[in-house]
Amino acid sequence: MPKTKYYSGKNPHEGHRERMKNQFLEHGIEHLAPHQVLELVLFFAIPRVDTNLMAHELLSRFGSLAGVFNAGVRELCEVPGIGMNAATLLKLIPEVHKMYSYSMYENIPLSDVDTIFDFVISLYHGVPVESVTAICLDGSMRILSNTIISKGNSCYVELDRSSLLARLSNSGCQSCIIAHNHPGTSAKPSSHDKLSTYSLKTVFDELSINLYEHVIVGDDGVYAIMHDRFRRVRGF
Repeated sequence: MPKTKYYSGKNPHEGHRERMKNQFLEHGIEHLAPHQVLELVLFFAIPRVDTNLMAHELLSRFGSLAGVFNAGVRELCEVPGIGMNAATLLKLIPEVHKMYSYSMYENIPLSDVDTIFDFVISLYHGVPVESVTAICLDGSMRILSNTIISKGNSCYVELDRSSLLARLSNSGCQSCIIAHNHPGTSAKPSSHDKLSTYSLKTVFDELSINLYEHVIVGDDGVYAIMHDRFRRVRGF
């Protein structure tokens, strides 16, 4: 199968890049189609090349913007025209978003379920595999640390208790929120989720740490086990 060729001389769509940048700056990202978002990102890694075909190829191969940003560097570099610089930039974007989301909540107490939901949603949006996160809080319910304790696959994760306890020891943590996700399925907790929560609470009590909440993120929304609350999130 012949490889797609990309024109690397003078851009045949002169002025296209400036128009795209201006459209984003004036109207925001909501007015851009997914392929245009990727085009705009690739402008900064691939100079003087028409990135339209690359953007379409990325979406075709990985299915969505989330699929593109979650793809591995090696997979991204298999797309014609995508080199290490472009792949690195594509991987950087979701990580910057995570840091941005985290910084938004650094000085906000996670003392009510709605604020917890907002924060946990920002952590797990677009994450394709199950993982367990420990959010350690001080006496004012402000975030001390936010750490992934365990990673699994698309349908299962095992909580690494030894890693969790090691993280909590001497951390200054007074309360803790545990969060994990159900990619592709409902946020409704399984019987195992509920049993694990109350088993963990016993361990936390022995450490004089308050297990404040266990939040599950699913495709349909978020669920707080301790408060027995569900929030539906459309298109999550």
